[in-house]
Amino acid sequence: MSTKINTGFRIRGSNLLDMHQRVKQFRFHAHEIATDKALRMIAMLFSEFVDDAAIAGDLIRETGDDQEYQVRSFRRRAIKSFMDRQKEIEVKQSRDPQVDVSFSIAFLPISETDIIGAFFCEDADLARLWMSVPGVEDYHYQNATDRPKEISEDEWEQRRLAWSHVLPGNASFDSRMFIAEIVPVQFCPIHQFNRLHEFLPSLAMRAQMRARNRVQEEAFEGYKENLREGHFLSAVVRSLDYAASKEAKPMLEAYQADYATMLPNDLDLMLRNLKEA
Repeated sequence: MSTKINTGFRIRGSNLLDMHQRVKQFRFHAHEIATDKALRMIAMLFSEFVDDAAIAGDLIRETGDDQEYQVRSFRRRAIKSFMDRQKEIEVKQSRDPQVDVSFSIAFLPISETDIIGAFFCEDADLARLWMSVPGVEDYHYQNATDRPKEISEDEWEQRRLAWSHVLPGNASFDSRMFIAEIVPVQFCPIHQFNRLHEFLPSLAMRAQMRARNRVQEEAFEGYKENLREGHFLSAVVRSLDYAASKEAKPMLEAYQADYATMLPNDLDLMLRNLKEA
């Protein structure tokens, strides 16, 4: 049977009390990173809703109660979209790395002085944060590929034996190890929504994203017509490549300039002017 533990780690000179303290300290820093990432994604969704309305000619430009009501509606939609997508991950066990800031750790003592474990997350920054904790060292193992050259045969065999002992047969992590939830799947920092304006994408970034998407969509429509039915993925890949090519650059720049005049440049002010209930 194939064994694949890419996020395995080991902590030497540790016990359950020490591990509890490590988890407690790490959770604090992980929540800081998860909070900023969640706010950045919600701010991105908010800006997309506002920009959609601006392009459609439905955005209320004049400040006042009407604009505040509309902006509050856009923010509410962004938060709901973010939370719905997180719920979808938990309910359907699907993947959505854009909104998934969850992090959990499975661990078990393998001796009086050593702990072995693995972590589970979608976010690279959280993964790096955990592996940078003093005392945490790589202890990954898999038997479906060749041994990494930087790991000796003896060390690789020790890892095989350790993981076979911890997870014999078809045993799962949650049936054999302690599980610490660091950041839950449904994580939405409600108490930090007053900081959303700090994470808004710039006008230049928003215009660039709109332009790139438009070039991709137009290229896709052209490729789709020229490809036989069933080559949807090929058309997608070719349209992405085209949007990143030198050939598409003049069109991309022209569209970006157009969007820069259509999209509002005062999203920050819109959010900060909201009167909190």
